Amino acid sequence: MAVKILKEETLLHQQAFDFYYALGADRNLTQAGQKFEVRKSTAGLWSKSFDWQDRIKLRDIEISKKLQQKTDTTIISTKANYRKIIQASISTYVDELKNKHITVRTIRDLVDLMKLDLELLGETPQEEIMIIIEDALYPE
Repeated sequence: MAVKILKEETLLHQQAFDFYYALGADRNLTQAGQKFEVRKSTAGLWSKSFDWQDRIKLRDIEISKKLQQKTDTTIISTKANYRKIIQASISTYVDELKNKHITVRTIRDLVDLMKLDLELLGETPQEEIMIIIEDALYPE
């Protein structure tokens, strides 16, 4: 006996798929059948006819990509905000240092801020920091 396959997906089939998908990891055709008042075998026919398993995989991938993009955007935004704070702190610190309101013995805070700023830029801070410190302490 040949397996019956439906050719046209209706709104009801799409709604059943969306419900089935929303069930998550514990999804099963019995629940989908009960929700749409059909037998499990009918829900199984819909699943097979309209490739529910492949559609689940594709939707999971799509959602994963969107989530990754949101995460990346959040990370970039957070780094940008931290950099603004760090740059403002460096500027204030350098001004205070130049005006002799801060002594050189507390330069560690400045160095730590500079290192953090350069690391957020993806730079290796050691050599660059020495040049910046020399320029700040001994302007021409």
